Amino acid sequence: MRRRHDNRAKLWSLETALRVHLVGAPIFAFLVSAVHVWLAPDFNPALRAAFMTGLVIVLDAVVVAPIFERSYDMFRSAIATWIPFALIFIASLAAGMALPA
Repeated sequence: MRRRHDNRAKLWSLETALRVHLVGAPIFAFLVSAVHVWLAPDFNPALRAAFMTGLVIVLDAVVVAPIFERSYDMFRSAIATWIPFALIFIASLAAGMALPA
């Protein structure tokens, strides 16, 4: 089956999009974790960080890769997946440890 050629103009190059994702993902994770700290202050920060990171990994594996990318090649790239996953964990953990409960 042939794939249609997409003639839409791209907003950013792939490299720029990956860099924006690299910066934006941990910021978003920190903010979501900060809200969770406010809602559930007794929740363990490491467990919160692990859950947040695990949720992102599962969504990438179940939704993004098969539906949007139509490939699991993204998991071969450190800047596309593994570094953002680590930064999401660190940002979530930092929110849980730094913010007052």
